[in-house]
Amino acid sequence: MEKKEMTSVEDYVDDLMQRAGFDKLPEEFHADYREKLAIEVQRRIGILSMQHLSKKDLTAFSKMLEEHPQTPPEKVTEFFNEHIEDFPGKIAEGLGTFAEEYLTSVAQQKQQRPPTGGK
Repeated sequence: MEKKEMTSVEDYVDDLMQRAGFDKLPEEFHADYREKLAIEVQRRIGILSMQHLSKKDLTAFSKMLEEHPQTPPEKVTEFFNEHIEDFPGKIAEGLGTFAEEYLTSVAQQKQQRPPTGGK
């Protein structure tokens, strides 16, 4: 059986939307919101990754991207795995924190929403 070190961003976003109760939204809203949430998740992964690189590794990473602007995501992940100790664990921890913050924010927004319907 194949071991999956990290869940794909798409799977993570789908799970997060389901946990937030957004899985039953109209399809056009769901797709747009899912895309925006995926962009935010990818941004967070980038920030988390950069925070864990040494100055030397950050320079090497920048050089790699300059020389190969179309670097495939697999190569980027490979670089992080080679240069960041327990990279999957650090990302999982960071995304766990993000999920908690996101779900708390959603719950607060739902509580502040005015009641719908008439009298």
